[in-house]
Amino acid sequence: VVVFPYPQLNAGNDTTIRSGSSIVLQPTLSADVTTLRWTPDYNLSCTTCPNPTASPLRTTRYRLTATNAGGCSSFDEIVVRVECNKEDVFIPNAFTPNGDGLNDNFYINGRGLASVKSRRIYNRWGNLVFERTFFGAGNRSLGWDGTFKGQPQPPGVYTYTAEVLCGDGLIIPINGTVNLIR
Repeated sequence: VVVFPYPQLNAGNDTTIRSGSSIVLQPTLSADVTTLRWTPDYNLSCTTCPNPTASPLRTTRYRLTATNAGGCSSFDEIVVRVECNKEDVFIPNAFTPNGDGLNDNFYINGRGLASVKSRRIYNRWGNLVFERTFFGAGNRSLGWDGTFKGQPQPPGVYTYTAEVLCGDGLIIPINGTVNLIR
């Protein structure tokens, strides 16, 4: 009769990453481990390798199960916390809607953003000249092209408000100004 001990493993210390970043998971395993399984497979580069790259958009608890030749299994977990804040959102302070294909639209971009909940742009008199809700961040075609009701707006400084949704569900309110240059 052969008695196999349970495999020894440590999935690693809980860690925090910035939204849109990734981390290589580096567990410690006993020499008798023959198979591995990471769950859930949410944004993992591999679920059966010892060192997958995790790129979660929201805080995730990963479980590593290790099995040895005797069929004995052990598990451990690691939490990868994801931080998303205003620093992860990139909004230009000027744009030039002149049709040359460069900086023609004013749009929101960033790391690890799920979507933009709302965006409103106002002229210097406080009139709403652009509004869009629930759209993907980083999509230039969904940005403001410098027009209102099909008419080009004059050069100048416009104010905006936005609500950006991070992958973890956090809503980041943002407001600022953008310079329309013609």
